[in-house]
Amino acid sequence: MPIAELDGRQYDFPEGTTSDEMMEALDSLPKNYVEKLPEDKREPFAEENVILKDEGVKKNKEGSHVAYRDSKKNPTGGHGHLLTDEEQALYPKGTEIPDSVADGWFTQDMKEADELLTSVLEDKKVYVPDDVYSILLNMTFNMGSENLLEFDKMWAAIEVGDWEEASKEMLDSKWHKTVGNRAVRLAQRMAAIPSDVPDKEEAATADMTPAKGGLFEDENGKLFIVDDQGNKKEV
Repeated sequence: MPIAELDGRQYDFPEGTTSDEMMEALDSLPKNYVEKLPEDKREPFAEENVILKDEGVKKNKEGSHVAYRDSKKNPTGGHGHLLTDEEQALYPKGTEIPDSVADGWFTQDMKEADELLTSVLEDKKVYVPDDVYSILLNMTFNMGSENLLEFDKMWAAIEVGDWEEASKEMLDSKWHKTVGNRAVRLAQRMAAIPSDVPDKEEAATADMTPAKGGLFEDENGKLFIVDDQGNKKEV
């Protein structure tokens, strides 16, 4: 697996990623984000950018983050960060939030989402390919692990490696109605994952085609996947 280093930190990329693709991806990191990454941060690199775009932000005319209420009237700030009572006291609705604070929240929320998902997979004793993990990480960041566990039929499909069925179950949910296109894009990515992905033991020695099912970002910042036929599809 290719590894690129930036500011003393390493990032994993899918096999077959070119040097130019890796540098473009590193250049696309949000300002002031790289230096805030923990030393041992090794989550799937691309998904961090996907989540940043999926969550969106609310800013004032001066371009500063502001506290707001999300679609469920929850106090929110930064990149989809649900404010604690203490944070809400510091940043009431409409109050400006420094970029450094919003970035710090995102870093911590990413870490917590990764830990929650890892715990879920360990409890279920199920191994998933990196691309499936990235999709589930996005969902965990968005809804938390408790809500993720309610997708019983999706999990049943994941446990047997039926990614197409898992995709269908993702869309047959209240979550789909709530987040709309985000769910559609994640479901499309799930359905595009090759069905012949090896299990954990086989993966160590398998000669897989790296681009298939991978998530990439082009020079214009658009995200796309490559299906098992080698076709690119924007997500």
